[in-house]
Amino acid sequence: MLGGLLRERGIPLVPYSTDFVFSGNSTRPYREDDGPGSLSVYGETKLKGEQLLLATGANAIILRTSWVYGVRGSNFLLPCCSCSTSGKSCASWTTR
Repeated sequence: MLGGLLRERGIPLVPYSTDFVFSGNSTRPYREDDGPGSLSVYGETKLKGEQLLLATGANAIILRTSWVYGVRGSNFLLPCCSCSTSGKSCASWTTR
């Protein structure tokens, strides 16, 4: 439904998805032309959502990412917040 409305109005969309659509067994970083192979219901449902959106013909680019944020554990947001409150510079990772 949302994809169709956006298509009709010419509104682009960049939704966030997850690297969980892949198995995680690759020996190299994933590329956009790699086929999915989720090992979880979460990854399968995210993939299905991507497919349903793209099937509407919406002007959409799926942004698959990982390790962005969370309330506990190690993730990308926590070190950035720590750096910003301490006044230190924050390095970023590109292979995660």
